[in-house]
Amino acid sequence: NSLKMACTVADTSTASNEFVVLKYNIEGQDAQHLAYGTSGAKPLVLSFYVRSSLTGTYAVSCVQVDNSNKIFAQTYTINSANTWERKTISIPADTSGVINNDTGIGFQLNFGLILGSTYTSGSVSTAWETYANSKFAAQHGVNFGSSTSNEWYLTGLQLEVGSQATAFEHRSFGEELALCQRYFCRLQPGAAYINYGVGGAYYNTQAVAQVNFPASLRASPTFSYNGA
Repeated sequence: NSLKMACTVADTSTASNEFVVLKYNIEGQDAQHLAYGTSGAKPLVLSFYVRSSLTGTYAVSCVQVDNSNKIFAQTYTINSANTWERKTISIPADTSGVINNDTGIGFQLNFGLILGSTYTSGSVSTAWETYANSKFAAQHGVNFGSSTSNEWYLTGLQLEVGSQATAFEHRSFGEELALCQRYFCRLQPGAAYINYGVGGAYYNTQAVAQVNFPASLRASPTFSYNGA
């Protein structure tokens, strides 16, 4: 499987402050083994498979959004239209960065698709540096919104400690589901009169019940429902 981005309404003129990116946030507590901010900080390698009908230069950036607010910006090139290509990007260690040990955003990956000049005018990074908007998608050279024929696919994304990319690690469906349920859970009965939890009515129009989630959530959730 892969993730697909498709242009459904063309926009051939990108304003300087417009952007469309695919963003992935990594919890700070899941990045502590990188040892950023210490002399033992570790390098990383990002690898992924990508394909698109639109060839050219695309931006990808890593951002530390905690106290250090730093960025490492790079590009990759899609050489052949509608052809899977594997890309690898080396990310240096950061001995002065700060990633808080909490459930907030500690490390962010950004894949550029549509970027205005505000975000592309900078140069690519040779080391971690202070964040600037001009670095966010430095040297991004395509406009994914130029045609409704444009499509972009991503799969096999992997961020690893070290300098050598390895084969993609395939997890079981059950493991992936459990990891996802840390962030989102949907309770949906397959038929009428299905129990959600154990409880009771204490008034003719009110009842209470305890619902147990399948996994511990990252934070107190927001709640929405359909129907009465």
